[in-house]
Amino acid sequence: RDSPLPYVHEEGNEMTARMGIILMKIQNLLNKTIRRKNPVYKDWVHLMAVRHEERDAVRSVITRSISFALLMFSLGFSLIMIYMLIIPVIG
Repeated sequence: RDSPLPYVHEEGNEMTARMGIILMKIQNLLNKTIRRKNPVYKDWVHLMAVRHEERDAVRSVITRSISFALLMFSLGFSLIMIYMLIIPVIG
């Protein structure tokens, strides 16, 4: 017989899944002890995966912005250096 396939989340990675599972275990423990009257139920695996995706999106935007800024800086610096080298020759 084939063994059943393990449940795989469609988002996130192994680290976010492990962090989410640990947080869900802590949540279950707190719901059985301290928060017995007002239990909290959140899908921490999904929440960690969503936060991971948001961080990746922000990181890519920042990386592209820094790359564009460095490109503009190098272009401006090159033009200034060319200008400073040509002016003494002409003038």
